[in-house]
Amino acid sequence: MGSWEYKVLSLKEIGYSVFSTKKNIEKVSTALNELGRQGWELVQMSVHDAGTSGIAAVLKRRRS
Repeated sequence: MGSWEYKVLSLKEIGYSVFSTKKNIEKVSTALNELGRQGWELVQMSVHDAGTSGIAAVLKRRRS
């Protein structure tokens, strides 16, 4: 059975803003694609409040 490692990031950490302009969305896409190249897989998005700090991305990858 494999072992996983997890990472939780606020979307604010990867460039998302309340003002969802095309530029902000592209920044998030770029950041998530880079995490994917590092082996991370997006597992869940979680929204806790209306502020950007309340939106989190949960990622996992096989532990090396």
